[in-house]
Amino acid sequence: MVQFDLKSLIDTLKQGVIDLAKKTLKDYEQQASTDGQQIVDCMKDELQSWSDDLKSGKIDSDDLNDLIAGQEDLFKMEALEQAGVATIEIDKFKSSLIDLVTNTLLSII
Repeated sequence: MVQFDLKSLIDTLKQGVIDLAKKTLKDYEQQASTDGQQIVDCMKDELQSWSDDLKSGKIDSDDLNDLIAGQEDLFKMEALEQAGVATIEIDKFKSSLIDLVTNTLLSII
């Protein structure tokens, strides 16, 4: 099992957000990157807790996905909203962000 490093996870997620923004919201890449990186910063404590719970077997991958998806309503996409991005596009980005966080966390545990 790989040693868990929260800083490395955060850095990996932030780069993933940038890549995701480039791929999914090309015209609003900067706004999507800003919003996504703020969300990653806000999730630091939860990421540590979820990592610990995964390692100890308290939760499995399905539980993790549910926990992260449960945070979706807290994901504020202010820069994208101010830029006038359609709600459906913002929701797709949020969904992709949930997948990114879930898959990245599972890959290091």
